[in-house]
Amino acid sequence: MEGTWASVDNLLANRQTVVFRLGASSFGIDIFRVSEIVRPSPLTPVPGAGPSMKGLMDIHGKTVPVVDLRRRMDLPEEPDSPGSRIIVADTAGGSIGFLVDEVTEIVSGPSAEGLTYIDVDKTLAA
Repeated sequence: MEGTWASVDNLLANRQTVVFRLGASSFGIDIFRVSEIVRPSPLTPVPGAGPSMKGLMDIHGKTVPVVDLRRRMDLPEEPDSPGSRIIVADTAGGSIGFLVDEVTEIVSGPSAEGLTYIDVDKTLAA
């Protein structure tokens, strides 16, 4: 039993996180939830969608909804910048894209302490 806990502790200590920026704040998403990171491209608007729904994006022939995390978190809007990215994450309901200001790095273990993590399964429900 002790070996099992040691393995779990080791996994948590070596957890990798994709770190991204919204304004001056940094956030994280577990790297195992991220399928890819892409540059923003034209989106198809979704009539009647909530204000945080930016639109639909075609990624490798698959339609992926894109959420503007700035709007979702009630942050002031800013135009897309050259550093803007869409983080495509796997959720319980399928893939979803998160528009962020910039992806800054991938960190492991203690380097990720203090970050606010985005729960990809609950981001639309909240």
